[in-house]
Amino acid sequence: TIFQALAPRPGELFVDLGCGGGNVCAEALKRKQRVLGIERNPELFHAAQAFLSGDGADLELRCADFLETDWSEAELAYMASARFPDSLLEALSRRVEETPSLRAVACLGRPLELGECWVNEIRGRWPVVWNPGEQVQQETLHLYLRLAERI
Repeated sequence: TIFQALAPRPGELFVDLGCGGGNVCAEALKRKQRVLGIERNPELFHAAQAFLSGDGADLELRCADFLETDWSEAELAYMASARFPDSLLEALSRRVEETPSLRAVACLGRPLELGECWVNEIRGRWPVVWNPGEQVQQETLHLYLRLAERI
């Protein structure tokens, strides 16, 4: 799973950038993570709120653009980048580089362009259905690890 790749430590802050309906946030909560889910689409944000209601004090959801809100204390990050445009990936790569607390990033789909202090490990292809009614697609999971944190 994504969490096997990220190797979370209890209590670390996990941020889901574009959390959609909250499925990945729910999995992080099961693994005793502190979770920040950021979703800019109000409909998906409200779906995540409903799905995750009652999941406790270790969860924060924000209806915001993840490039314009603070997640600077995150230690782990996840994003489903398959449908992100180039300009968003470039801005996100800069944001990841500028977040010193991040030790691992999982990116499903398109890769990020990160500097020399990161190692990109391909962790296979994952079946994904992006929207109801669409066919299953195979997306690559990129795992980025800061060199000092290589697992």
